[in-house]
Amino acid sequence: MDIYRNELSVVRHYPSVSGESVTAASPVQATVYNLAGDQVYTTEAMPVDDFYEAVITPGVSEDDTQFELVWDYDVDFRGNIYSVSIKESLFAGNAYARLSELASLPELASVTPFELSRMERLVAGVIDVFCNQTFNKESGVSYTIQGQDSDQLALPKPIIHLDDIEQLDDSIMQLPYSLKQYTTVDPDSPWILRRKHDRATSRKMSAVSRARFFRYPNLYRVTGDWGWDAVPNDVSRAATLLVKEYFCDDAKYREKYIANIRAGDWRMEFRVTGDETTGNANADTLLSGYRNVALAVI
Repeated sequence: MDIYRNELSVVRHYPSVSGESVTAASPVQATVYNLAGDQVYTTEAMPVDDFYEAVITPGVSEDDTQFELVWDYDVDFRGNIYSVSIKESLFAGNAYARLSELASLPELASVTPFELSRMERLVAGVIDVFCNQTFNKESGVSYTIQGQDSDQLALPKPIIHLDDIEQLDDSIMQLPYSLKQYTTVDPDSPWILRRKHDRATSRKMSAVSRARFFRYPNLYRVTGDWGWDAVPNDVSRAATLLVKEYFCDDAKYREKYIANIRAGDWRMEFRVTGDETTGNANADTLLSGYRNVALAVI
């Protein structure tokens, strides 16, 4: 189950015992814990039809990405009272389309916040596949990357802040210096780390000045904050377009990659394969600058 860093999140629970739907005999408490076991949020869920909904405020997941949600309540099952505690995993990420803005659109006025959230997550998955990246943030995470005999190191994700970089394989030479001291994020691309090339750095590194900085086949462990602090505006606009479209009456046609429809002298042709499009030409245009292609650093 997903919750948002930057929006209110609505989570649902359907009480049941032995597969049989039941009504809680006590207030339903929803409590969020981080992976260290610390409670970070708790609230009472409200009854809606045959399920309960709880609202989780933004800010709970400012840095961490994984949490545990625990539902606690009593049930009266066949004349006996049982205490129930149900655990679910939560993943915290950014909302690609702002739910508050979606809810204000006239064409989506009848859609519940929970349904909007589910559609936004579906659209986020479509955008992730199309762009070959996600627009969330990971804090204090390490990735191991192989050098390519270059003064640049291609990263698997854009990096927001570099905490440390270590060489794991020193079979070629023992490094006489700290890699982080002489490494910087490329100012033109957060997908690349590069060697600093100022004069003072060159003097300090004279022992290896003629060698490639990130040697092959050495492995480098890069630690830092990765991804995106906030979803880019064009990505949010594309997500809003897709959410609106998927709630349209003719959304089924758009989903199916129609090849040819004829009606008298009117004809529609639409054919795509795989991740070539989101299904919306305007959304594709907005996202075109965020498609991640494999980097080759030489």
